[in-house]
Amino acid sequence: LDFEVFRINLSGEISEISVNGEFRFYDYMTIVKYAYLGYEFTDGWEAQAGNAPIPLGNGPYNSHSYFFSTNY
Repeated sequence: LDFEVFRINLSGEISEISVNGEFRFYDYMTIVKYAYLGYEFTDGWEAQAGNAPIPLGNGPYNSHSYFFSTNY
């Protein structure tokens, strides 16, 4: 049995602070795709600190996005 990628996703809250993260483990590298803490001030207004996800590239096609390019 051989995996191409093993992924761990975290999502939860500690008091009023949200905790989110995605960690990927490949044969050739380990990546923190995103890991951040968030605080929601009001509905629709949240501050995030850390490596927060920002949608770049053509989302449905991951191989053409910023995440899989050499720029990352």
